[in-house]
Amino acid sequence: DLATANADVVLRATCLKPLELLGSQVEKQESLAHITQAEGEAVKEFDLAQGRIEEFLRKAPAVVPPGGPGGPPVAPPKVKKQRIVKPADLVEVTYLETKDDVNRFLGALRDELEDALAKNERIQIR
Repeated sequence: DLATANADVVLRATCLKPLELLGSQVEKQESLAHITQAEGEAVKEFDLAQGRIEEFLRKAPAVVPPGGPGGPPVAPPKVKKQRIVKPADLVEVTYLETKDDVNRFLGALRDELEDALAKNERIQIR
């Protein structure tokens, strides 16, 4: 997404540095609990980076074409907004025990996914 957005050095550093630091910490870690904690932090940092990239693109001015300022401005690249879908959050019961339970769950999941597509969002399943 950073490449698609033609991100500057500052945005790249802001997005990648926290993830690189977590990666180096995990390499030295032997405790599964600490690695799991770092994984949770990495997901949070990833989400923050996505938000920063989306904000960067919202504020990006129209790009002047390589031919010079006389040509028409070109729209900046776009990265689709992200929708995080957590299937476990869509379940209304603790266990799916009947065909109706499964159908309700699949219907809710389908509705969520189709809503994201209708809004031109890309979907990440967690």
